[in-house]
Amino acid sequence: MMRLLVLLLLLAVPSIAWSAPPGWSGAGEMSTPRRGHSVTPLATGEALIVGGDDGTTVSGSAQLYDWRTNAWSAARPLPEGRTGHAATRLADGRVLVIGSGTRPGLIYERASDTWSPAAPPRVDFGAITGATLLRSGKVLVLGIRTDNGTAVAELYDSATDTWSSAGTPVDLFMTFGFTTTLLPGGEVLVAGGECICINRLASRSAGVLAPFYNAAQIYNPTTNTWSSVAPMTAARSLHTATALRDGRVLVAGGVNSSGALATAEFYEPARRAWVPAAAMTSPRYGHSAALMVNGHVMAAGGTTLRSAETYDPATNAWVPVPGGMSAFRHSPTTTTLATGQLLVTGGFHDGRYLSSAEIYTPPTTAAIDPALEFTDRSTQTLAVRNTGEFPLLISDVTTTADDFAIAEDGCSRRAVTTTCVVRVRFTPSAPGERTASLVVSGNTDPEQSTVALTGTGPAPPTPTPTAEPPRVADADGDGVTDGGDNCPTTANADQADRDGDRIGDRCETLPSGDAPPVAGRTATARLISGEVLVKLPAGRRLAQATNFVPLKGVASIPIGSVVDARKGRVAIDAAGDFRTGGANRRLQAAILAAALFRLRQASTPSQAGTAIPPTDLVLQTPPGLERACAARNGVRPIKGIVRSLTANTIKGIFRAVGGASVTTVSGNATWIVQDRCNGTLTEVGRGTATVRDRTLGRTVKVRAGRGYLARAKLFSARMKRG
Repeated sequence: MMRLLVLLLLLAVPSIAWSAPPGWSGAGEMSTPRRGHSVTPLATGEALIVGGDDGTTVSGSAQLYDWRTNAWSAARPLPEGRTGHAATRLADGRVLVIGSGTRPGLIYERASDTWSPAAPPRVDFGAITGATLLRSGKVLVLGIRTDNGTAVAELYDSATDTWSSAGTPVDLFMTFGFTTTLLPGGEVLVAGGECICINRLASRSAGVLAPFYNAAQIYNPTTNTWSSVAPMTAARSLHTATALRDGRVLVAGGVNSSGALATAEFYEPARRAWVPAAAMTSPRYGHSAALMVNGHVMAAGGTTLRSAETYDPATNAWVPVPGGMSAFRHSPTTTTLATGQLLVTGGFHDGRYLSSAEIYTPPTTAAIDPALEFTDRSTQTLAVRNTGEFPLLISDVTTTADDFAIAEDGCSRRAVTTTCVVRVRFTPSAPGERTASLVVSGNTDPEQSTVALTGTGPAPPTPTPTAEPPRVADADGDGVTDGGDNCPTTANADQADRDGDRIGDRCETLPSGDAPPVAGRTATARLISGEVLVKLPAGRRLAQATNFVPLKGVASIPIGSVVDARKGRVAIDAAGDFRTGGANRRLQAAILAAALFRLRQASTPSQAGTAIPPTDLVLQTPPGLERACAARNGVRPIKGIVRSLTANTIKGIFRAVGGASVTTVSGNATWIVQDRCNGTLTEVGRGTATVRDRTLGRTVKVRAGRGYLARAKLFSARMKRG
């Protein structure tokens, strides 16, 4: 059971460099106070913070928050300051920033940390009041015209950097404080808000706020049209709208002529209707809200509040978040991080603009074995199971006594969504009972995260007489003991080993394998397992050239050598081009077994007929089996197999030359070639092989799981008729 637990998946998000206890904690300081800024989660896991103002100066700075380190770093600043703008992460991961007066749009790319201009809209926006990424990848942008103060909608296509009309909104005077929410069907819900009246009523002066709206309208990107839907139960502006997992949209809080609102309601897309929801515990507007990883919604700050509360759609209830933020925050941002934590940044209160940020870490629950008992010097496995709705953020796993040590920690610095594993080793420092506790530090109840450890140390050992040290063997007398001597039968005090195969140069039976392969001249052979023999071509000056000698470690063998791998496995590296030097030469590589073959390779492009010299493996007949298939031969080969080759080619081109066919394999593949009494059989396990049938004069492609027999009478066999 414990072995099974060790194999359980350690999930979730990447490892984290910090963790926090449940509740609120600091997330450092931004470089400048910010209100009206934007926060956009990036594909890297970071959050991009752009612009904002401090009541006097509009900022052009940009920063990156990394939850892995709970730290801020500078991003490239904008060409000019922006506040009250919209920032939208595009389908390709870039971020579109548009708005803040008539300034042109910008696009941020994280990989290069650069800003580039976007094409200007077709109409002159005096302000941008909403931007929503559609399923098509385009961005629906809502704003206020500079010429008459009415609402206008445009579509931005980042693929072509062009703008087009998004139709005409139903109500041209819903220009401020509304929300835009993407619905499950791809439509966009625009709800509430108010009007900065410039031309609506002659009796109103320019810039005077008009009445608040309870109206709602839908944009359909398929038809590029707008339509009205049922109004909300209450007019509201500066509220929040959050898309829930079940497709509904939760609208909460806001302000109207009666003041701050605590009421909330749902928009149900299937019915195109509004349904009342439970009221918040505190009236709030200018707050922010985010969908949590468990499907709840957290609303934070607003008006003169530093509190937050969460909404559970299943119970239709709001619950205050224990404690409170470090500051009152009007117009903050709230962003859900990959760890399930929520990042709240900036805002203002009572004329003071905030540069601070803080993290809310939701609590979760864990199931851990309450106790572990150890025998002498044993190791046990502890499974930590997340039984809550949020990731389990574990900062550290420790023990309270040195007798118990963490042998393997698969939990610390991770956000665990199911199960992680810790292995504890008991090494008693004294006889008798030993006790300690194992503590898992994270966002869970400390009582759930403490494990009692007990074990019993052994009785003191009985002293044993001191034995004489064993005599150290050094057969060749070179001053290096046989156990560490790479050539124990021949003196080599310098232990020279040019090819690094742990066989000293003085004991090499074949040329050293430190030289790279050369096309048509040499290849590199490396012993993998078992016994492999090599016979060098005739005419070589080595004394053993006429006999098979064992392959030890790695060797550079001439092309034309015969390799006997019938009782072992050997790796062959051959040249993959015709260059004779340089660091970027190509190699061909294969692992071969159950074979007796001769290496063959062209030395020039004209000989090879191609830019890559194939490596030929010419099957050789074992001594005494030349007529193994003859009718009167006394000993018949098993299953009619006389010669064979088992290959795992890794890269390059290899050809097996059999009696009746030539098999060519390129790249990663596993395959077998057998010369039988009735022909040459090729079988492919992985990859594809090309077989040239010498008898029929045709070429056949053999795919994985298939075979092909090139029929022929081999080894003096008599072919059967029919």
